[in-house]
Amino acid sequence: MPCVVALAATYQETASAKWTARIAAYYTVGALVLSTIVYHIGLLIW
Repeated sequence: MPCVVALAATYQETASAKWTARIAAYYTVGALVLSTIVYHIGLLIW
């Protein structure tokens, strides 16, 4: 979950809850994908 302050700033800049939700989803999915990749690389190394 992205930082609440960052989401609040995004909402203030865009004035759109829709874009704020899209950006929050983008960051959350991106973090999950990257952490999954790092986890699987760690399994290969271990």
